[in-house]
Amino acid sequence: MNTIRYEFGGYNDMNALAALHALNWKVFYKGILSDEYLKNDVEKERLIVWQNRFKKPDNSMIIITAKSDNQLIGFACHFLYYNDTYGHYLDNLHVHPDYRNKGVGKILLQKSIKHCSQFFDNNFYLWVFEENHQAISFYEKQKGIKVLTETLSTPDGSSAPALLYSWNLLK
Repeated sequence: MNTIRYEFGGYNDMNALAALHALNWKVFYKGILSDEYLKNDVEKERLIVWQNRFKKPDNSMIIITAKSDNQLIGFACHFLYYNDTYGHYLDNLHVHPDYRNKGVGKILLQKSIKHCSQFFDNNFYLWVFEENHQAISFYEKQKGIKVLTETLSTPDGSSAPALLYSWNLLK
């Protein structure tokens, strides 16, 4: 495996971010999101999401990328000071299927947590769909604590149960 570089991402990564985001949803969200959405809409919809994020920049949005041979193989996207109760919010953590179980996701999560720990909020959290068993196992191995369960709206117009996992940054 080639050397993996971790660095802050930005506008120039937009298309690659959207493509990897869509690919991971196609692979890992079967049974969570509708087949119709995953087959016909996810690429276009995720690209629009990323275009909108960069069209109206939010200084609290931080992207950390993982690249091998200048190709995006993973990324974490978090928002600082997102929620008064739960703190900094990790909205996205995606690793290309070819690089899963090689430590890339763990490093991205650690880098995101480390970045957030510089700021005056002691919590870091994310949502994960209850049916995403691989991700739940990963977050629990990374010492995430399940705080609550809620039903969340999904981009395909449905809803699904999701779990909020949290990390205390002061520990």
